[in-house]
Amino acid sequence: MAAAILARAREEGRDPGDGHVLQLLAHVSRHEPGQLVSEGCAEGDCDHGDGACPSDAGCPACSIQAGSWAHAWEGTWLAECTIEAPCGVLLAIAGHYGVQVPAEPYRIGTEAPRA
Repeated sequence: MAAAILARAREEGRDPGDGHVLQLLAHVSRHEPGQLVSEGCAEGDCDHGDGACPSDAGCPACSIQAGSWAHAWEGTWLAECTIEAPCGVLLAIAGHYGVQVPAEPYRIGTEAPRA
């Protein structure tokens, strides 16, 4: 996505350090898909290797993690607001820049298409 934003800026004769371009790049980077593991894996109740817990990619910027109220579970992803990747933010920007995104949610361990 970042490459498409930078390419469009160059096509339009804009400096890649332009405030508008930088704001878009910063926003897109926050919505980069990440591995959001299940509660069981987060609790260590699995036999997966280090960093090998299966999961779909999610958007850490759009999803919500439990706060201090959750005590030992603070930081785990809340089932009621775990957003699959690509999220609406990435889809909107991809649509504007003509970047094709996969019909299926990203899967960790596979190559996500990059523009």
